Amino acid sequence: MVIILAAVLVIAALMNFTRRDVACTAVILWALAGIAAKSPQAGTVTVAIWTTFGMVALTLAGAFILRRPVHKFEPAA
Repeated sequence: MVIILAAVLVIAALMNFTRRDVACTAVILWALAGIAAKSPQAGTVTVAIWTTFGMVALTLAGAFILRRPVHKFEPAA
């Protein structure tokens, strides 16, 4: 389970910092919240999922706070 959550975090961080794709991150956060809501009796799993949720949300906020201008390709004249 930890490997899957780590993969989710890496994918979300890459999407946030390279593309600033809010929709993709919103879907990931929605899925994590749904999984955590469906398994409230599994304490350790739920804590791990909510922790991943928080870290994904922080990467989204960090991507916009540490915003670098996106370079547009301009063909040579």
